Amino acid sequence: GSYLKHSNDIETATILQPIIRKSISMILLNKGDDNLMYASRPDWWDIGHVYGARAYITALTIRALRMYVYLNLKLGLTDHDLNPYLALVRKMQTQLGERLWDAEAGFLLNMLDSTKVDRHYYAGSLIAAVFDLLEEEKQRTLLETAERKLLDSQIGTRIVMPADFHRLINVYKFKGMEAGEPYVYINGGVWPQGIVWYALGWLSLGRPDKARAIIEKYYTLQGIQNSPNGQPSFFEYRNANAESPHYGEIDKPTFLWAAGWYLHTLYHLAGLRENEWNIAVASHLPSAWQQVNYDILIGGKPVRVSYSGTGKYFKRIEIDGKSSSSAVIDSGSDQIILERGHPETPYLVKANCQIKGVQFSKSNRILRIEARGMLGQPVNLQVISPLKPQGLFVNNRTTHNHFQTHQNDNVWIVIIESSLQELEEIFEIAF
Repeated sequence: GSYLKHSNDIETATILQPIIRKSISMILLNKGDDNLMYASRPDWWDIGHVYGARAYITALTIRALRMYVYLNLKLGLTDHDLNPYLALVRKMQTQLGERLWDAEAGFLLNMLDSTKVDRHYYAGSLIAAVFDLLEEEKQRTLLETAERKLLDSQIGTRIVMPADFHRLINVYKFKGMEAGEPYVYINGGVWPQGIVWYALGWLSLGRPDKARAIIEKYYTLQGIQNSPNGQPSFFEYRNANAESPHYGEIDKPTFLWAAGWYLHTLYHLAGLRENEWNIAVASHLPSAWQQVNYDILIGGKPVRVSYSGTGKYFKRIEIDGKSSSSAVIDSGSDQIILERGHPETPYLVKANCQIKGVQFSKSNRILRIEARGMLGQPVNLQVISPLKPQGLFVNNRTTHNHFQTHQNDNVWIVIIESSLQELEEIFEIAF
């Protein structure tokens, strides 16, 4: 799905679709009756043989199912009913945030079997914050717990705590010491994806400066060099045993998998946003980043994205020389110019459905949003406006349902929560 949004490579996606469909059906063989995903391995690991519900795999499956629905809609492949996938996603997300959420731990915990909780804090649970799968309060608590339980203040996010798997070989059915000594390898070492998930989780909560500080200290070559036994290189993992002379040593220098994570995070720090349905640009950057320029492939075209100004909102959005009323990018272009500041006109910030077009009429003071999806598909739209919203029309019919507004920083925030009654619907906000 992500590849298709960036490349618009319909031919390759069409060839891959049957394989993806088969993969989805195979993945769902591991769904339990409780609508959580089960696995024998802890977290994202490739070792261990204890079958139980997993937060990480459940979060990834939610993402995969939504991407699969998007892929089929984009390719026009609606020969089978896709609604059950979205219905399942809603059930899985509810169970993730309720059954696997441990209020005492303040974290998403896994299960060792149908009744016994695995009390380890796995970094893979942080991906629920990255994908925005939890209520905001739980998301914040999850990251604060990670800061206390997983973060090594010198070298980064440990992949799991406590680092006691060398004592639990029989419990997890490991093959000897394959998990590693304490704070080595998977047994509490620092892995790059843990650092990235931790940073992106804070970014999703609107904390770009904190996210930037995390990456700068633990993931830039300079930051790594300035840490204990710091060899300035990307790595597979780092030794996190603070009592060892090998503390901070890296394994597999110039590890390009880690370099890919680094680039992924930089794009997000620089404002790129992507959900299962679309690509967008965000206005809230790290405070020191005012003039930002980068290239990104959207819809099969290389696009130059240029930021200027300061603030939490866009003053002006311009696409290929024309004013735009959407930070959600619905098609390829050559250049996107983004000026931050107090918004001059209303604009769409984000959407969890396909967007065909967004226009604002200054004469009528109406923002028109064309959405596309499946019948019954939940829709969440967020709009920023300097003007006070007066009402909402859906397909030319007035509605007062699913329409919330509040004011912040002298700016109006409009949230529309609805479900599609037609394959294509027009939402119009009057100001």
